[in-house]
Amino acid sequence: MRYEGEHLYHDELDHQREQVILRMSFRICHISQCREFYAVADMLQAMKVANPPKPKVFNKAQLTQFIKKHGLKTGQAYDLPETLSTSDTALLKQGYKGWLAKRDDKFRKIASLTAPHLVEQYLYGKGLGEEIAALIATPGSTWKSKGAYHNALNRFIVFGMVPNALVSFKWSEIGKNYPVADTPDDPIIKRGRGGKHNQNSLSDFRGITARDKKNIEDVVKQWIREGKKLSRRKIFDRYQDAFEVSTVVRQVGNSEILYHDLLPPEKRISPRMFYYHFNRIFSRADQLKMKEGSFKFEKDHAARQGTALDGIMGATHRYEVDATVLDLYVRYPYIKHARYSMGRPTLYFVIDVYSTMIVGFYLGFGAPNADGVAQAMVNACMCKVELAKRYGLVLDKADWPASFIPEEITIDNGTEYPNNLIASILKAMLGIKAFNFTAVYRGDAKGTVEGTFNIFNGEVAHFQAGSIFKERDRTEQHPSNHAVWEYDSLVRKIFNFIILQNKSAKRLAKCGYQAMVDDIGMSPESIFLHSLANDMNGGRKTAPSDEARLRWAFLPEEEATVRSNCIFFKGLEYLSNDNRVIRLHQLAASEGTFPIIVKRVRDWTNHLFYRVKSQRNPSAFEYIKLTLKNHNNNSPYLGMPWDIASHQLKWLKLKIAAHEEYAARLRQHMRSMDEPEFDKLMGQIALLPENERKAIVPRIKEFKAIGKKLNTLTHARDVMVALGFEDEEVEFESPDTFTTTEGF
Repeated sequence: MRYEGEHLYHDELDHQREQVILRMSFRICHISQCREFYAVADMLQAMKVANPPKPKVFNKAQLTQFIKKHGLKTGQAYDLPETLSTSDTALLKQGYKGWLAKRDDKFRKIASLTAPHLVEQYLYGKGLGEEIAALIATPGSTWKSKGAYHNALNRFIVFGMVPNALVSFKWSEIGKNYPVADTPDDPIIKRGRGGKHNQNSLSDFRGITARDKKNIEDVVKQWIREGKKLSRRKIFDRYQDAFEVSTVVRQVGNSEILYHDLLPPEKRISPRMFYYHFNRIFSRADQLKMKEGSFKFEKDHAARQGTALDGIMGATHRYEVDATVLDLYVRYPYIKHARYSMGRPTLYFVIDVYSTMIVGFYLGFGAPNADGVAQAMVNACMCKVELAKRYGLVLDKADWPASFIPEEITIDNGTEYPNNLIASILKAMLGIKAFNFTAVYRGDAKGTVEGTFNIFNGEVAHFQAGSIFKERDRTEQHPSNHAVWEYDSLVRKIFNFIILQNKSAKRLAKCGYQAMVDDIGMSPESIFLHSLANDMNGGRKTAPSDEARLRWAFLPEEEATVRSNCIFFKGLEYLSNDNRVIRLHQLAASEGTFPIIVKRVRDWTNHLFYRVKSQRNPSAFEYIKLTLKNHNNNSPYLGMPWDIASHQLKWLKLKIAAHEEYAARLRQHMRSMDEPEFDKLMGQIALLPENERKAIVPRIKEFKAIGKKLNTLTHARDVMVALGFEDEEVEFESPDTFTTTEGF
């Protein structure tokens, strides 16, 4: 939420009004779990300094008084700098590898302090003095003052609680530290407490070089590849054996013995320097995984969420999302001459933990993945009426009243959900405060949504044609041959199942004291709506204007190509009348095609979303909707889910390839027929003298007129014959009788 100081409203004073806004702009960057306290940051001050101060805390009454005192009004969500919502992939392409390393290093140091309960303790409670002191005392810690942790934590909270908040937004200043020497013999002088030539240092060890850092990284990676458990001492020993020893010959009696001896200190880095860079390469979590194994780490050291309802205030507080491959084959409807199957679809459900109401879904193909999770989350936050209409269903908002933004999300921490999805959501600035990741192989962590999958398979999927529920006899046909349900019809069936489940399932154990007093129903929907009104102050209702922001928040980045006449994406063409898009087309026409970042909705092809800087407010963003090119409503891909459209596009490529093969064979056939005819004609004119003129052949017009008259007479004869006048004589003049002004 954003509050802006506005005192001028007249159209003729727009400039002055904007100046007032620029002088006073606040952002509520955190709300306590009890919803009684608010952390407010002065964004104009925060944008000017490297270390913004700790946000000020208000209770409800104090915040109301503060708003009135300064003449503030609520505005739209504060648009934070673009850097915060830029993906790591895009930044790497722009050459900011060092920038990302700095960010990651800072975040590692405060990661343990960013848990939701510790952030609340820092802002509204006793602070984090004890926790920070413990971090400072940790061996290898490079921050020895509490101020460094406070500065980083303040910046993290003020700018949306995302890792990208920990860097300067002035990109021109990024990465301008003094260069590190490549080798010990490099003329670059190390700067720091040692001074020039290290004469002020009490240590005899030399400074680190770029080559040393590379050697440390290589040793660590080799140790990991060998699958050995963590031993920092042994890894350091291996580093010394490889890079910091010399061979010495020792005379023992009549024998010479070769052994290794350490180089003198001035030719080595200190153990402390080694461990410092070791910890930068290898986080504490990674070290624990390596020391105890991944499974034991998840079991004994991963963050615990307790039971599903731990810390849940009410409906929309936490959503769970997961996916399963349905026990049902889906028929491919776009080939009419044979029966084909698209395979088994993947169903994603989003469940409100408090009420167990299903708040969103997505039906896709392929293994469970981050794209599907994102699509399901978008669906969970949006109104379902328009989506149902696309599939021929007429719904009222009351049929499925689930269009709210949650405060927390629980996602499976398996390999199918990479961290870039989580980063995308965090960077979206939707106010989702925490993400709970379930440990691998802990089935109790997502019991709510997995129980719903069991109900759907048991009540719906297992009783349909094409189901694989029962063991198949080898003499029977494969279930895919019996597929009846198409994608659209299955989506309609899922809609019906969800509405029925939300309105009819019995959830007596979920009815709290107040719900029993108010005598509400025991269905998930009843509990959901009652909790929204009584526990969550109505929840965070999604407005129609939030659609583009939501979709941009959750959906992964993809590249489209700007051409002179369209935006080309995965074989389809998109258009927009927005002047900013038209300028892109003009640029492509003059300088050639180039890529842009877009996002798409996987359940239909009609639109893409493109983000640009706001024309009125350079610090804000606007979202442009790109529409599928559809002349005369004749696009075969209009309104299709992307999974279906991808099948169609692949099929089209096969048809094009088959057509081109046919055309090539036909051309070859025609050429083989033309060659004898050409040889015949060449034989006829072989004895005729060749023209030696350089000007145009004479009498072309006369010969053209003769040929035209002959064609006319031939056509007249054909007409007479066709009309049954075969006996009529048609007089044809010989070309020899035609005369010209010059004669023949």
